[in-house]
Amino acid sequence: MLNDHNRLLPYFVTVRNGNKEYLDTVIKGNEKVLGARLEDAKFFYYDDIKKPLESYVEKLKEIVFQEKLGTLYDKTFRVQKLATKIGDYLEVGEETQKNISRSAFLSKADLATKMVNEFTELQGGMGMEYASHSGENEIVSTAIYEQYLPKFAGDVLPTTTAVAILSIADKIDTIAGSFAIGIQPTGSQDPYGLRRQALGVINIILEKRLKLSINDIIEYSLYIYVENQGLVFDYNDVKNKIIEFFSGRIKNMLGDMGIRYDVIDGVLSTGIDDIYDLKVRAEKINQYIVENESGLSEVLTTFNRVINLANKATSTEVKRDLLVEKEEIELYDTFNSIEESVLEYINKKAYDKALEQFITLKEPVNQFFDHVMVMVEDEQVRENRLGLLAKISEKMLMICDLSKLVK
Repeated sequence: MLNDHNRLLPYFVTVRNGNKEYLDTVIKGNEKVLGARLEDAKFFYYDDIKKPLESYVEKLKEIVFQEKLGTLYDKTFRVQKLATKIGDYLEVGEETQKNISRSAFLSKADLATKMVNEFTELQGGMGMEYASHSGENEIVSTAIYEQYLPKFAGDVLPTTTAVAILSIADKIDTIAGSFAIGIQPTGSQDPYGLRRQALGVINIILEKRLKLSINDIIEYSLYIYVENQGLVFDYNDVKNKIIEFFSGRIKNMLGDMGIRYDVIDGVLSTGIDDIYDLKVRAEKINQYIVENESGLSEVLTTFNRVINLANKATSTEVKRDLLVEKEEIELYDTFNSIEESVLEYINKKAYDKALEQFITLKEPVNQFFDHVMVMVEDEQVRENRLGLLAKISEKMLMICDLSKLVK
């Protein structure tokens, strides 16, 4: 129990069966047991701090993380390698990168101490205390505790960029390794808490607004398992299953935010590589669709035809001199006139504005389909027209797959 100043109070709560008889005896019995446990804790603490925290890293070789995935020592260096890679990817400063590497190196050291071995629920917390006692800086010390955040839905998230990166690396390592050896959540079964850890990664990325490629992180984590552990598995199959797993968590999250299911399908179908960008797109497009729902049906019909034919194209190359019909020239010129502004809006994450610009193509596209035969015998002309539609479709998919939206 804590007081208003977050200080421990000399009280405890216990529960027993029975009535009010012999309460004094019960209290004394509990005090005796609790006193003994506190004396144990005091002994472990003073024994543990005889050595600096880093001296416990070597002992992690004796603690198995998972039979097929090695020891906690192995995990420590996998996480350090992955966290450093994420730091490079995000172009963090030199000092932050040093803190990331040091935090990762010490991240599991407290698991080899007597205190945490006896009181396992103190993992991370004792690591923070021991790191501070050993002279580590505040960021490194805090990281050892905050690497496990969030511990449950709605929990607080890591505070600094260095800690956020360490937390992401630790969780991705566990998820990647588990999937590589065939351990995946099924139904209500999730013994390794992989769903919670995936949601933790997603929430940290969103809260910190990290421009991070989840595909690259997963690929590199799997690569480390192959390089460091010599693990053998179907690389592409495992990677795709992890991406699908994250996609499911993101879909649920967006649904909980009130995003339309078809908008969710529309943005997810373009990939989940940049999770923060995906959330922004879903929110912006959802708002636009809700506000302009009355005219949605005609727009979707038009652009569904574009997507269907664009799938037949072999490239997005368009040669201006092969455009002979007035309507295809008009569509080409109109698209070129808005392409730059569409890309500018996308870069600014103003996806509603980008979509609004894109919808101005509806009439030129309709005129194109009404007056131009796409699948003509002349191969050059046919491929050129398909290339034009593919070029339009390619830019549209940077916003949303409109074919997924319900009329």
